[in-house]
Amino acid sequence: MTAGGLVFGQAMGLGPDYAKATSEAQSALSDYERYDGLGLAGLVKDGTVSASELLEATIEHIEQRNPTVNSVVDRMYDQAKAAIAAGLPSGLFAGVPYLLKDIGPLYAGTITTFGSSAFRKFIPDHDSEMVARLKQAGLVIFGKTHTPEFDLSTSSESRLFGATHNPWNLEYSAGGSSGGSATAIASGMVPMPMVMTAGDRSVSPLHAAGCSA
Repeated sequence: MTAGGLVFGQAMGLGPDYAKATSEAQSALSDYERYDGLGLAGLVKDGTVSASELLEATIEHIEQRNPTVNSVVDRMYDQAKAAIAAGLPSGLFAGVPYLLKDIGPLYAGTITTFGSSAFRKFIPDHDSEMVARLKQAGLVIFGKTHTPEFDLSTSSESRLFGATHNPWNLEYSAGGSSGGSATAIASGMVPMPMVMTAGDRSVSPLHAAGCSA
């Protein structure tokens, strides 16, 4: 529950149980960064927070922190809210916000650039199998992370979106090719974005960002 929800509940005379639920939700969301993906799923499953409340808290983190590190290059907030409104599958990660990597996995109706200006207007008409399965798991896909052009560099930089910055030192590289995802973890935006590997190009950005791998 939001603070506004608490005021509304008090005005409507909904009593101490409503106030307790609101307090628990506020506490959980204030501790957002303490939770991994399963932990966030647990909060939604037991009713401590709703999927919508969790998404709003995640969006707030993105909007506060992404301008500094340039991790998220595509915001899919409307699609995420529509998915929640339509009803999420009761998968293992039901209600957990999730970031795709802007390479390979296709989300119907949403631009996939592969980190390249050549594909800046490419909009697929179908979900790839990977995205379909992520949705079946209940994940709420709400954006995409930066990747070097065609995933072919060990630093997450592109002419299209610029460079992703290491959150520990903005002058340092975030690594690649999953630098955008690793930075999203390290800066506390999300606990489990998409990371795809070719050789060690998922491990190295996770190490650069100070995440275990």
